[in-house]
Amino acid sequence: MEYQYEAILQDGAQCHPRPREKSASKKRSKQSPSKNLLDRFARDKDAILGFLTHADIPFDNNEAEQDIRMAKVKQKVSGTFRTEEGARIFCLTRSFIQTAQKQGKPVFHTLEQFIREGSMDFTCIN
Repeated sequence: MEYQYEAILQDGAQCHPRPREKSASKKRSKQSPSKNLLDRFARDKDAILGFLTHADIPFDNNEAEQDIRMAKVKQKVSGTFRTEEGARIFCLTRSFIQTAQKQGKPVFHTLEQFIREGSMDFTCIN
């Protein structure tokens, strides 16, 4: 797969060569967005292909996408949040609930403890 990745980068480099520098000015010519993306793919190759060598790195980013899904659903249903403070509170609450779920803690009891004690220490919740 790394060989294929390198081949794709080389094809991209042929399609999007570096722009020539202007002789009248010392500034470099502006690169196209596709060239910028190609450069990022080359620079971040190890991070992009990390799942090949590290079994603990997921192939996809579904967990992060699922984490923001509830906010997107809320936005679709009601149009948007009424205030910035409301959006902030929603995000903090969702984050708190998702953290409890990911750690296998009972959400209701975790919220109850937080309201009673003001504690967000997930290590002491049974």
